[in-house]
Amino acid sequence: MLVTAVAGLVLWNLASQPPPRAPDAWPAVEAAARRATAALPAEAPVAVRSVPSFTAPDAYVFALHAIGRPANGPSPDSGLGDAAPPAPDEAAALLVVCDDRFAAPTGKPCNGPAESAWLGEERWRLVDRFEAVPDRVLSIYLPARGD
Repeated sequence: MLVTAVAGLVLWNLASQPPPRAPDAWPAVEAAARRATAALPAEAPVAVRSVPSFTAPDAYVFALHAIGRPANGPSPDSGLGDAAPPAPDEAAALLVVCDDRFAAPTGKPCNGPAESAWLGEERWRLVDRFEAVPDRVLSIYLPARGD
């Protein structure tokens, strides 16, 4: 009886293992991180934020770290996202992940309008913007002041 129970547990554990490779989104997130890194100043601090702010940009922060590019996501004390963008003197670059699945809370779609409304004043200039994965737009900004 005990042998049967242990064998059953072993079989169940083997059958319920996670896939050996991350599902669909990870390769696209990693490719987006590589594309973003190519547009960023070397070795400069990078801030990663999300719109709307209650979504987390953690996958992109992790992908940047995984390819050797340190990045700072929102502080843990701020909830899932910071309410305001960082000042240009706090980071040499800003990556904004806009999740179009949540366009209703922002009142604006991603791919420009939602990001611009969140950024407010023109302290940052857009360098690149692209759909990283379906319904997620990644915008890359550098400070508007002279580089």
